[in-house]
Amino acid sequence: MPKLPWWSQVRIIDVLVMVLMKLGFKSKNRLFQIKTRNCLHPLWARFATSDVAVFNQIFTEQEYSCLKDVETPKLILDCGANVGYSTVWFLNQYPDAKIIAIEPNRANFKLCQKNTEPYQDRVSLVRAAIWPNQSGLTIIKGSDGRDWSWEVRECQNSEQPDFYGISINDLLEKSGFEKIDILKIDIEKSEKVVFSKNLEWLENVKNIVIELHDEECKEIFFKALSAFSYELSRSGELTVCKNLTAKPLDSKHVKAQPSLRRILNPSKVFRLQQQFSLSNN
Repeated sequence: MPKLPWWSQVRIIDVLVMVLMKLGFKSKNRLFQIKTRNCLHPLWARFATSDVAVFNQIFTEQEYSCLKDVETPKLILDCGANVGYSTVWFLNQYPDAKIIAIEPNRANFKLCQKNTEPYQDRVSLVRAAIWPNQSGLTIIKGSDGRDWSWEVRECQNSEQPDFYGISINDLLEKSGFEKIDILKIDIEKSEKVVFSKNLEWLENVKNIVIELHDEECKEIFFKALSAFSYELSRSGELTVCKNLTAKPLDSKHVKAQPSLRRILNPSKVFRLQQQFSLSNN
C-alpha cells in the first residue's frame, strides 16, 4: 500500500480525534508528533484542540507562502505565535533570520517553547501581549472558545494583571536591529488597539502580514497605514502589505503640517517599567 502524503495523514488524525471525542475518549492536551518535509524537526500538537487546524493553515494551505519573495529578512516579529507553527515556518523558510515570538496564553506558550526548542539560537520567546504601552492586561477566552482565539484586555479596577503589555517599538529597540523585515500579527482583535496610537515604529517596518478580525479592525489598520504606500494583497485569511514606504508630504502643505516623524513619534517614548527578557520565560 503506498504511503499517504503527510497532509493526508494530518487530516486523518483530525478526523480520528473528532471520532474519539464523540465516543468519550479523554484526549484533551495529550501530545502527538507531526513530521513534515517542510521542517527540519518534527512538531508537536495537542489532541482535541485547534492545533491541527492551525497546522493545516500554515503547512498544508501554505498561507505564508505569500512572503516567499521577501529576500533575506534579518528580523521577523511573530505577534500571536500560538504554539509556534508560524514561527517554525519562518525559521525554515529563512534560515538566516532572527525571530521574536510573542504569545500571551500560558499553555500555548509552553508548547511554542517545545516546538521552537531545536532552533533556540535563532528565536526568542516572550510571554506577553502586544499593546501600545505597558498596561496591565488580563487574558480571556475568545468567542469561539478554541485554543487559537485567546484575547486580552486592560485590567479593570482592582483586577490583578496576568502580564503586562509590550510594544512593537520596545521589541525593536531591544532586538538590536534597525528594521523589522516581516511583522506578522494575529492577535485576536487587539490590532484595533495596537494600530490606534504610538505608531512611531511603523516607519521601521518593511512588510506586514496580519489577520484582521472585523470591520473595525480593518478601518483602524488601514487608517494607520494611510501615511504609507505599499503593495496590498490577500492570502487566505491574511492581509498582506509589502514594501511599506512613507509617502512624501505634499509640498504645498509642508509648512502647515508637522513632519511625518513628529506625527508618528510621541515627544516621550514610553519606557518599560518592568524588565522583559527576550530569552525564554
